[in-house]
Amino acid sequence: MKRLIFLFLFFTVKQLDAQTPYKFFQIFLDKGLTDARVNAIVQDQYGFMWFASGNGLNRYDGYSIRTFFADAKNNGLTSNNTTALFSDSKGTLWVGTSSGLVRFNFSKEKFERFAATEPINTAFVNCITEDASGNIYAGTNEGLLWWKRSTGEWKNMSASLNQEKRLIYIRGLLFFDKNTLYATTENRGFYKIDITKTAYETIRYKTIYQDTCCLFTIGMQKMNDSMMLIGTLSLGLTKFNTRTNQFSLTEGPLKKNDSILFNTTYQVMKDHSGRFWTANYYFRLAEYFPASNLSVPVPREPYNPYGFDGNAATCVFEDRQHNIWIGTPRQGVYRFNPNESRVKFYSVNPVEPGGLQKGHVMSLAKMDDDLLMVGMDAGASFYSKRSNRFLNLKGIAKELGTLPLEQVQCGLMDREGIMWMGTNRIGIMRYNPATKTMRTFGRLTKPNPLRDDGISNMVEMEGDSMMLVGFNRINTFNRKTFKSHSFRNDSMDLPLYNLTGVADVAWNIARKKIWIAGSNGYLHGYDPVTGVLADKTAMLNSLEKPLVINNINIDGQDRLWLASNRGAICIEEGQMAKIYRLNKSVNTSEEIKNILPVGQDVWLTNNRTLARLNTTNGQITYLGEKDGFSNVQLFGNSLTLSAWQTVLIGSNKGFYEIFPVLINDDKLAAPAWLTSFKVYDKPFETAEAVSTVKKIDLGYDQNFFSFDISAFDYSEGDDIEYAYKLKGFDQDWQYIGKNRSGSYTNVSGGNYTLLLKSRNGNGQWNEHGQAVKIHVGKPFWQRSWFLFLVLAATAGILYAVYKNRIRSIRKESKLHSDYAIKLNELENSALRTQMSPHFIFNSLNTINSFINRNDPAKANQYISKFSKLIRLILDHSREKKITLAEELDVLELYVQLERIRFSDKFNYHIDIDHSIVTDTTEIPPLIIQPFVENAILHGLLPLPEGGDLKVGIEKELNHILFIIEDNGIGRQQAKHNKPDTILHRKSHGIDITMKRIELFNKDHNFSSAVKIIDLKNPEGTAAGTRVEIRMALVESF
Repeated sequence: MKRLIFLFLFFTVKQLDAQTPYKFFQIFLDKGLTDARVNAIVQDQYGFMWFASGNGLNRYDGYSIRTFFADAKNNGLTSNNTTALFSDSKGTLWVGTSSGLVRFNFSKEKFERFAATEPINTAFVNCITEDASGNIYAGTNEGLLWWKRSTGEWKNMSASLNQEKRLIYIRGLLFFDKNTLYATTENRGFYKIDITKTAYETIRYKTIYQDTCCLFTIGMQKMNDSMMLIGTLSLGLTKFNTRTNQFSLTEGPLKKNDSILFNTTYQVMKDHSGRFWTANYYFRLAEYFPASNLSVPVPREPYNPYGFDGNAATCVFEDRQHNIWIGTPRQGVYRFNPNESRVKFYSVNPVEPGGLQKGHVMSLAKMDDDLLMVGMDAGASFYSKRSNRFLNLKGIAKELGTLPLEQVQCGLMDREGIMWMGTNRIGIMRYNPATKTMRTFGRLTKPNPLRDDGISNMVEMEGDSMMLVGFNRINTFNRKTFKSHSFRNDSMDLPLYNLTGVADVAWNIARKKIWIAGSNGYLHGYDPVTGVLADKTAMLNSLEKPLVINNINIDGQDRLWLASNRGAICIEEGQMAKIYRLNKSVNTSEEIKNILPVGQDVWLTNNRTLARLNTTNGQITYLGEKDGFSNVQLFGNSLTLSAWQTVLIGSNKGFYEIFPVLINDDKLAAPAWLTSFKVYDKPFETAEAVSTVKKIDLGYDQNFFSFDISAFDYSEGDDIEYAYKLKGFDQDWQYIGKNRSGSYTNVSGGNYTLLLKSRNGNGQWNEHGQAVKIHVGKPFWQRSWFLFLVLAATAGILYAVYKNRIRSIRKESKLHSDYAIKLNELENSALRTQMSPHFIFNSLNTINSFINRNDPAKANQYISKFSKLIRLILDHSREKKITLAEELDVLELYVQLERIRFSDKFNYHIDIDHSIVTDTTEIPPLIIQPFVENAILHGLLPLPEGGDLKVGIEKELNHILFIIEDNGIGRQQAKHNKPDTILHRKSHGIDITMKRIELFNKDHNFSSAVKIIDLKNPEGTAAGTRVEIRMALVESF
């Protein structure tokens, strides 16, 4: 009882400072941030956000983070400790580290360093800025360094000012005008520099206390033509008059405070609207108000899921959409938008006096013009708009007559100012503000128990009665006699009390009729004066069944609105029922849990989504992440309208207040842009940054590509949906919802245009996104069957040429006297054109197998390599000598095809002496291939498991040594495995090749024989075969 008498304080207490109206969104390690220690933040020219941390650099596109770590050889970043960021007027991104300054190349996605002799290459960079001419200035521990854009040279301004021992450890740089540069340092003075005259002035710190010292100064921000704000170590925020060179203190927590050791302001930032924000070590983020000279920190709200949970901030930055980003030393990055005020969140806050008690907000109901009942699982709370305070009545789980109850599900204030609250399974509460008395009614109440005490809704009727929905049955309750009537004690057998499965009731005051909706899809109208219950279910006949009704309401035009499993249903007299459905992409369920008409709008919720339906045009606007509706459980039964015409809804973390007049249905989403483009899942390097590229040229073998999309709208965040279309390939847009990746496979050669579009919560598409022309080169084949026919014809021709050539050789050999020499020459020429018919037909069978298995990727891969091998053999057939590089190309292709054909049963390795210049060393064509073929077919393939093939090429004095080694079954076992005809044919091929080697060496005055060595294990068993071929070293220049 004592707690209840404090309700009168709502009208007398001093108004509290409101909870922060801002909603903060955190980016932490779970989102991919490399380190929670954030030193600097910037936005580049394309829209990416960059976060410098103590362990790597982070790039954020609104969805995912790409990380960059120190790797001077590959990406150019010199240190993981990234300390400063700056995007200059030309769009160049500068990154300062503890080991120098680098620039980012957007097209190559790499960092560029300066010459090793430049002093900036090893400096510890704290801050970066730019003058009116585009010259870059870096404040470092080693001094003030500047880069002249016209010459590309770095110079030490500290040395030019003869202050190389004082103007160091620079923490902040600010151009107050185009010629005047201010520099803050760590206890080494505050400098005013004229860059046109290379002159400086050291300014001493003086206040009303007549302090004079070399203060540790950090961040600066210009206020007007004569005043700036300066952040300091331990002394907070100060003002500085540039005309008088005088410092003055600010008021509030950021002034000099001997009780706080590190009352430090790291950075000061002026946003687009002229508001000043400071990043502070002890007081987090604060706003400075020039009119009152006062700083007000953002409150720390550990229970608020959208609060700023942390004591420190290191940097603050405003992006082009006016979001403000805050870096912290332990909590990563926070983002908020001070201009987004259409939704306010009231968080549970049990530690603050006048805060909302801990629990789930299950119901909300207006009591009068100032008072709001907040029904919670923990009890009831009352919020006063006037005093901005909560009075919490913690309930109990048992009806004892005069104590508050928990599990509050509904409430109202009757015509006499009495407050009524319904609970789940405990009954109802009656509170009289005039007498400050509480009374409860439930199944234990005597002599008139309320047995159906699970009250989900209550409606005040004419006279002294209220209609209650208890356990899905109708009860009437007399507010004066406290007697209830239901099917349990109905002696008149009224149809009203016989209804079951009652979902909700709605009171039409104008027509004095109560509408009753059933969860199983029925609809009744009840006249409380005559007691007549009329079945109106026929009004729903046009709707799809089964129909489940969850809630009913009436708008100002006497239209019925039903929340159902089919969506939102509108029933207007004399017209067919209309149905409105939520977008499935927003939530997988079409079911509506509660519905609230407000003027021409209707608010819809399904416990996960809140949306506004414009009944004039049917447009649905969704409230999403930027409004705080992310990862939250809504309680649809709490959806209500406040006395001050705002929409309210409860959740598991507090409740929301929506200001409908601030919601803009016509705002388009930001346009969509590419953030990455990949071919075969590998980054594809474009001529410019991928977010601005206009044309991409791809080869015919690069027709498998994918891409990522972002609108760079950090306010909308996950509320944005995307679609893409490859014009010339797609007939329709490919809708991907909140996913942001697309891909295409097996795109035929031709010219296409990739189009992107995006939409936000209002459902309107922005089709002005990036458009990229994509050219895919055309191969000489298009279909698999055509490829097979062409290759079969090619194989037939090659085989005919081979047979005809052999016949010609044999014929010509009879006509010449020098039979042996001429025959060898002709055989050499024939061998340059030959390729085993068995290999050709086996290759075609392999291709056919891939096609039959519906594996076009492998078929295309095999065909590409096979056709290239055939082409090389044809080209080499006209030559007596080819380069070693060309021979190795043929060998590599042949071995790769055999590996594919035999399912990678063996591995191979080709090792070339670095002293051999393969492009100028000449040998006869197809010298190595026969030995390699022999090793594969008869040495490695018979192995039960995979084997190894090694090809080595070494230089020895005036000749080259070729080594072909396998760990196969050995020659003796191979003889047992092969038929005599195969043995003869292979032996004949090897013999001819050995004769060609002998003739080549003889022509170049070199004598050597081919050695074939049987390898043995220590046990004496076969361990493979080694072939050594020595040939004359012939080079062409």
